[in-house]
Amino acid sequence: MTNTNLKVVTVTLNPALDLTGSLDALNTGTVNVMQTGSLHPAGKGINVAKVLAELGANVTVTGLLGENNQDAYVALFKSLNINDCFVRVNGDTRINVKVVEKSGQVSDLNFPGISITEDDIKRFEKQLFNLANTHDVFVIAGSLPKGLTTTQLKNWIENLQKAGKKVFFDSSNAALSAGIKAPLFNKT
Repeated sequence: MTNTNLKVVTVTLNPALDLTGSLDALNTGTVNVMQTGSLHPAGKGINVAKVLAELGANVTVTGLLGENNQDAYVALFKSLNINDCFVRVNGDTRINVKVVEKSGQVSDLNFPGISITEDDIKRFEKQLFNLANTHDVFVIAGSLPKGLTTTQLKNWIENLQKAGKKVFFDSSNAALSAGIKAPLFNKT
């Protein structure tokens, strides 16, 4: 069952290209040869957008995307009919490394990502609230890039909710702590 009337915005502020390789067992301190490998667009909000689009939702993605290595994202969004409203920033979107062992154990090496400027933040904020004029559901997911504060994140969540938008939020560490301080669960 699909719902093309549901218009959702997923927000990924620190996306990543996931470089995933598999092998029998990881041996630290030595050379490991991967048996398989792939490089694909990822990030919590991107992953949510992929699932929602496959279920038939009308999905728009936004966030901060490095302009130097955006091609895989552009191709993914086009293939799934996802509306691309990412703000492009100088530099490369980070690459995270995932090593999958035959036992099922996964080792993640997550890199910090690009540093963003105050101008990048202003352009994103303008994009976010322009989307709020036509969308009612927002999924904000993932980590924060260097240059973006947890206070800014909390304020965006609060302002979306004040505008009557349904906000779902998933993050970790300081970003999670700030996000849950926003009144996500109104008692009305």
